[in-house]
Amino acid sequence: MSDLFLPGRILGIFWTTASWSSTEKNIQLSNKNYSIIKEVQNYLAKLGFKYTIYQSPTEEKRPGYKYNCYKMKIYNNYIIQQLREKYNWRGQREETRYYPKFDSKQQEVEFLRYYIKDKGSFDSLNTKRGKKKRYRVWANYSFADCLSKKISKIVGVNQNKPCHHSQSDITMTISYQSQKDVPRLLNFVN
Repeated sequence: MSDLFLPGRILGIFWTTASWSSTEKNIQLSNKNYSIIKEVQNYLAKLGFKYTIYQSPTEEKRPGYKYNCYKMKIYNNYIIQQLREKYNWRGQREETRYYPKFDSKQQEVEFLRYYIKDKGSFDSLNTKRGKKKRYRVWANYSFADCLSKKISKIVGVNQNKPCHHSQSDITMTISYQSQKDVPRLLNFVN
């Protein structure tokens, strides 16, 4: 069987929403947005792989709970092997994660566009000089430095040093606050 090709956006979805099941025999994608999971399902269907999307209840099961998440499990060893070996995927919840390997520059641009939009947030910061706009991107500590370099190179913003997130040992934030960087990031993701 030939190598599996996944577009950068699909890789971005795997990097932000996919994790191992408890038995590590399958991969599970989880997202509150049905269209995100449906996009992966449709792409895999074009390749001949069929998977079912199902709804999952909230984490705290209580009377009257509502479904708040859509999930899809991938059991195919070929897809799992290709994600691990060809693209460097390790699972969203694992402590050690890596920046993906890519087949092309366009694939990397698509990946970054999705990743920055999904794992980023835009807000204002109160300073002595007034409000300052800021864009922050969250990343696992094991690839935050590499991600910062790639964002700088591809988007054309300053390379900023990742900082530890106050509520997590493994999450880093990369903050962009300059008047040139914030609009460039917003234009890139949109």
